[in-house]
Amino acid sequence: MPIASEPGGAAQACLAEVQVWAGIAASWAEVPPPLVDDVAPMESAVMRTADHVEDLNRRAATWGFEITTGDLAEVSRFGAGLAAAEARAWDADEPHVATRAYADRRFLLGDRLVHWAVPWLSSVTDAYPELADKAVATSRGLLLMGDSMRPAPALTASEGLVIPGHDSYGLLAPEPPGGGLLSGMVVLAPHRANLEEAYGEAEQRWVRLAGGHPGTARLWTDLAARTSTTLHGFRGFEP
Repeated sequence: MPIASEPGGAAQACLAEVQVWAGIAASWAEVPPPLVDDVAPMESAVMRTADHVEDLNRRAATWGFEITTGDLAEVSRFGAGLAAAEARAWDADEPHVATRAYADRRFLLGDRLVHWAVPWLSSVTDAYPELADKAVATSRGLLLMGDSMRPAPALTASEGLVIPGHDSYGLLAPEPPGGGLLSGMVVLAPHRANLEEAYGEAEQRWVRLAGGHPGTARLWTDLAARTSTTLHGFRGFEP
């Protein structure tokens, strides 16, 4: 969310963002039945890496929030609370609080949500057509907030951003197909019938997202490269 030139305008922009976050939280307050036995909408399940709930809860506690699962709905409720806190701070003429709420929300979006939630939602769209409208709407909301906050823009070089042998997702090491998002996509149960086709479609999706959403383009460029590595493995080439 760009900070408006007038405090009143900034507060109104924050309140509009509250509605986006709250809508996402309400949409995924319960995991729909087709997904109950599939990949859960939380970072640890999607990435198959460490659980960051403790870190999230520590940050949330400074604002009076409690994080228990760190799933999509709960993180979005926290995002809504931070946007509301920023709006109140602008109205109270407390810019130091407002800018801290904005910085924490930008971190929340870029480091704890959009990098795994958008790929999860994209896979849900493909695998479960009955959930596609909800998944697309949620993904669009996250991507548009990402374009505004720009937590992971594409830059001309990556020096200083990641260490050698890593990208924005972590260590660049071959991941088995279906081994979590680090392989290039979130593999849901319906994808397992034709993994090569699913990864091929995913690679094209990340390229399109990188071209259409500059605020998070670096994530999708890196994910496209990871997906390409997986596809080379399918086709008998060395990654």
